[in-house]
Amino acid sequence: MHPPGQPAVVDLQQEQRAEARRIEETADFSAQVQFEAAKSWSALDGVLTLGAAIAAFASGAATLQGPSAVALAGLLAFGSGALAAAATVVRGQDKAYSSVRAGRSYRRVRDRARVFVNLDTRGGESSSVTGSHLAEIIRAYDDADELAPVVGWAFWAVWRARRNIRNGLTRFGVDKRA
Repeated sequence: MHPPGQPAVVDLQQEQRAEARRIEETADFSAQVQFEAAKSWSALDGVLTLGAAIAAFASGAATLQGPSAVALAGLLAFGSGALAAAATVVRGQDKAYSSVRAGRSYRRVRDRARVFVNLDTRGGESSSVTGSHLAEIIRAYDDADELAPVVGWAFWAVWRARRNIRNGLTRFGVDKRA
């Protein structure tokens, strides 16, 4: 405790470590959300494109059945075209790639924050030097945020990210407790 009427003495590097831990945790969560969103976008793209291919194949097969199957062939061709159009509009693989890139950016920020906490602030450097290192980490996090696509509709990506973190899937073996 500090004497009454006197300002509390603040260990600036301890505060910097605490802030870096917050950034590390937030970056880890954000990375997981982006990776889970990428899985969802990729799966959606696969469903749409595979569905279009199957419908096109079935349409061709129905055409070979003769005049009685013309209506079915037309319906299947229409379905194939609709699925292919949806896949083109959605651009699932492009969005998956963007999410993976953003997730990797967040992971780099997470790793840099971990190094800052465990090594940089313990090396005897002044708090102004470590403060500039922390500012670089914050800028990198802001850059990752700018790169990251919005994951608004994929609420399950957020749920799965929380589950992955809770189950320890984002920790290194050295960090896991026995």
